[in-house]
Amino acid sequence: MQYTCKFGYDFTGHLIAPAVFSLLAVISTIEYNIDSRIPQLEIRWRSIAKGMVVFDDGDYLIRMKIFFFKKEWNLEKLLFQKRKPATTAVKKKDHPAKKPPFSKIMTVTQSFQATQWELAYCTEDYLKDAWHYTINFLPHTMHHVRINFTSENYLLLKIRKAPWRIMHAWIR
Repeated sequence: MQYTCKFGYDFTGHLIAPAVFSLLAVISTIEYNIDSRIPQLEIRWRSIAKGMVVFDDGDYLIRMKIFFFKKEWNLEKLLFQKRKPATTAVKKKDHPAKKPPFSKIMTVTQSFQATQWELAYCTEDYLKDAWHYTINFLPHTMHHVRINFTSENYLLLKIRKAPWRIMHAWIR
């Protein structure tokens, strides 16, 4: 089926590309990766976009990549830069936005899936670490929590979710 305007221009390609992109955006998964061993926070939308907060050479950097476009910002410069004073204009009174109910937020949060998580913990007090050491052998935390005596503290968390599942949980 062809869609043309009165000048004879064919819109078929312009209708297919947004439909394919929308389908890809809804089906592809979103991943959140937190790793405190190398100070890194990563949000990845598979095959579409990737954003990272990384500690590199004494500076926190924000790195963004959307398709083949790349951009990098220094986080300190963004937060502490001088801003131009805002122009004063007459603004209409805005009605306060309704906040989503807590139960809806919880259903969306519970729909996320943690694919990997590790927590290493040391209190620097050998007696407390000895008391907590039994947590290493509990059934639900056996391969995830590591109470140690070597001053090693870190968190590794990987969460995955598909956007269509987020929308489904929000509608429910």
